[in-house]
Amino acid sequence: EGGDAPSCDGIPGCCPFGKNRGTQMCWRVSYRAKMQEFKAKGGVFLQVIDGGGLGLGQVEEAKWAEEEGMTTYYIIDETVAPKEGLWQSNAIQILPQTMSTAGPLLKLEPEPTLHFCSNVTWLQLTNAHNGNVAFKIMLTAIKEYTVTPASGILRPQETLSVDILYKRGMAASTVSQTRLKVRAIAVNHSEALSRDDWNAV
Repeated sequence: EGGDAPSCDGIPGCCPFGKNRGTQMCWRVSYRAKMQEFKAKGGVFLQVIDGGGLGLGQVEEAKWAEEEGMTTYYIIDETVAPKEGLWQSNAIQILPQTMSTAGPLLKLEPEPTLHFCSNVTWLQLTNAHNGNVAFKIMLTAIKEYTVTPASGILRPQETLSVDILYKRGMAASTVSQTRLKVRAIAVNHSEALSRDDWNAV
């Protein structure tokens, strides 16, 4: 066995195990390789969330799926009894200026508050404009969250579900203090905006 290398992020060149040690690389490398294989075949990434929320390994896997550009779905397993202190009805608030900034371009559901089931929630975006709209999800304490997708382009009348996941063990008070903002601008193309593009807006 290659052992466990949390710092390698599933990238072979970053794994401290391997030929130099005469052992196999850690599970992250083989897991991410399989993920890439399924992505090439048109597969999606599915995670089942029980009463304990997502474990640290599952949070890593969700991050890799986002980096690989995989469509991710979460299933809430309500047959598993919640573990005390982990199944929380936390909520984050959508900033009022989100709507004024987006104007009539996007319809957000639900709003103005997103409630978490365990440590995951969803925000639905609908393009209410007659042309393409670029969007970007912004969160305070962004490093504590995984947002999929965090940005993109919506065609006229297109609807998209955004998954928002916070790290297991994060304090409820921190979650409740989080604020979310959706930036949206009308564009005449179908290519996602870069960071520099957004900074120039």
